[in-house]
Amino acid sequence: YGIGGLFTTTTTSSVSNQEVQSKIYDNWDRIVLPALEQVMAFPHDRQLPILQALVANDAPPQIIKRTINHFPESTKTADIFGRYPIDLAVRHGLVWWDSGMKEMLKGSNLDIIERKDVLTGLYPFMVAALGGKKNGYDVESVFHLINANPTLLRWSGVN
Repeated sequence: YGIGGLFTTTTTSSVSNQEVQSKIYDNWDRIVLPALEQVMAFPHDRQLPILQALVANDAPPQIIKRTINHFPESTKTADIFGRYPIDLAVRHGLVWWDSGMKEMLKGSNLDIIERKDVLTGLYPFMVAALGGKKNGYDVESVFHLINANPTLLRWSGVN
């Protein structure tokens, strides 16, 4: 039962997707996070690390934040393509205050923010400025990503 299954449950005759998701999210801290601790001990050679899976599957912001609080190191875990949670978050257009972006940035090492995206060749602040699939661009996220390391503007040729 993959992590994606938490967000894309099948409908049975008696229970809707919303009801199942609600039960999962209501028991996140008590049942799901302890189970994820065991799952995260396995190598992720074929699956998304937990935080990337949450972002990619549009988990609610409070679930993303609670997971970061429980697994602070997850902000520094790359997937098999070398993408970090902050990379997926800016690509998906997560907004600064509401989505967990602030927590991801605080938990990320500076070298993660200084890395160019493996698919676009752009820095995270540039990807955030282009906008995501869901919310478009978020000026506040762009500001905080630049503010974390203003020298990136010089490295990218912006004067």
